[in-house]
Amino acid sequence: MPISCPHCHRTFSPPPQSGNDTCSCPHCLKTFLVTAEEPFEAYLEVLEGEASGKRIRLKSRMVMGRGTECEIVLADPNSSRQHAEISFRKGRFWIKDLDSRNGVTVNGVRTAESELSTGDVLRLGKLGYRFVSKARSTRTFSIPKLQLDSLDDSNAHQEEVDRFEGFVPPSLVSLEGYQRVTHCLQTVYDVAESLAGVTDVEQILARILSPVLTAVSADRAFVVLRNTADGDFKIRASRLKNESSTHPIVLSRSIIKRVVTEKVALLVADVTLDERFDSQHSIVSQGIRSLMCAPLAIGPTVFGLLVVDTIESRRVFNSEDLKMLSAIARQASVALDNVRLLHKVAEEVKTRGTLERYLSPEVVDQVVKRSLDMELGGQVRELTVLFSDLRGFTTMASGMSPVEVLSVVNDHFSLMVDTLFRYGATLDKFLGDSVMAFWGAPALCADAPLRAVLCAIEMQSRMTDYNQQCGTTGKPPLAMGIGINTGEAVVGNIGSPRRYEYSALGDTVNVASRLQGLAKGGQILISEATRKGCGERIVTSNPIMTTVKGKETAFAVYLVTGRR
Repeated sequence: MPISCPHCHRTFSPPPQSGNDTCSCPHCLKTFLVTAEEPFEAYLEVLEGEASGKRIRLKSRMVMGRGTECEIVLADPNSSRQHAEISFRKGRFWIKDLDSRNGVTVNGVRTAESELSTGDVLRLGKLGYRFVSKARSTRTFSIPKLQLDSLDDSNAHQEEVDRFEGFVPPSLVSLEGYQRVTHCLQTVYDVAESLAGVTDVEQILARILSPVLTAVSADRAFVVLRNTADGDFKIRASRLKNESSTHPIVLSRSIIKRVVTEKVALLVADVTLDERFDSQHSIVSQGIRSLMCAPLAIGPTVFGLLVVDTIESRRVFNSEDLKMLSAIARQASVALDNVRLLHKVAEEVKTRGTLERYLSPEVVDQVVKRSLDMELGGQVRELTVLFSDLRGFTTMASGMSPVEVLSVVNDHFSLMVDTLFRYGATLDKFLGDSVMAFWGAPALCADAPLRAVLCAIEMQSRMTDYNQQCGTTGKPPLAMGIGINTGEAVVGNIGSPRRYEYSALGDTVNVASRLQGLAKGGQILISEATRKGCGERIVTSNPIMTTVKGKETAFAVYLVTGRR
């Protein structure tokens, strides 16, 4: 069977041998010890059910199935008696479907036979497993074992140590120290590998705490996360070495404050000898002997802590344990922050999809970035309000089918909304064949009157273009009247927490609606306040004094005839 050289990591077939023996690599010419053990370390991790998290160690060939004669018995009545075979050959692991009834899938794809890589998710019927291998031949990280005879040569030993520079202190020259470093590296790698692609916070916490408990020989491990509602730190998940333990988990506020404030990991080797904790009743009352705490942080923001302690074992942690905990905490921080970013993106996509229905793209960007407030409630703002309406459309629609009516109305609204958004309008609502829009909220707009009038001029221009095409499309020509007014109005999210819309209310809105009612097809009528806001940029007729419903006195109305 092929083996892998622990020095150069290249695979070759050794000559026949029995028992333990040494072997020379034909590639790098180095000699190393060969044992009768399997040339790999691999397992299946159970993903669901009561056995979730359990690891099944793999051999060179194992049959999986419902039959009791199988090496891996599947507790699923839907699986076949001999469902699949996992084997190690040519330096790779393979899974083969043994003509099972419900098949085998690898990462969601059904397969008859497939090569496996670390992290692959296998499904046999309803059962799910994650494949994990530390074999060099499957391209996973592995650390070469330091042979005893190399200790006779300090230079050879130092050469091996230098390959892991940054993890090993310069003074490390013992086999025990080397093994401790390699164990730390392998543990951190395993944690990182198990967190890859996980987007559920509870799964991340479960996959952190179990290896931490083992890696530093702790009695208890728990994760503390900041509550977004009140900003307080609370225990989110925990693991106990002895599940029957009755010791309560009580947080030490002083420890949390110190780790969060100083953003550093904390080691209390022996609580009973540390004067700083004489008055810490939350620690003393639990009988804690030793504890460590590492921050969960991205940049300067600490959003949680990873904590371990010993009670029953009375073990005392050391600086090497703290390095291990800190390394795992950094992996956990990245994984948890990735979940936060994914949720943020999903929320922004949902928010953007809703806002784009009535806000221009520029305003949507401001709302999504939280630079504009869109919470329930209203405020008084200076607005310019525009109403448009199709003339004679009700009579025209009576001679058309419902499908034709919808087609014409949707074509019209598409043209108008596109123009409104190009001028930065907020789309309020559609009222039958009418449109209501305004400028000045949620984003302030210094030239709101001018934007509104220029937008109205282009809306009428696009209606003219549309009517010229009606002869070739067979659709009826349309005529539209527009009214615009400027003044104070209440604007905001109006409604209930379950359903609300961003809208404007007040006399300013009512007058704009009345002006639209007075406008004939092709006309744009504006108020005195709107005309003043446009300055000399537009051309209007002489003022016409008129009265409208809801106004006791006559006021000036202007017909827009062009732009300068």
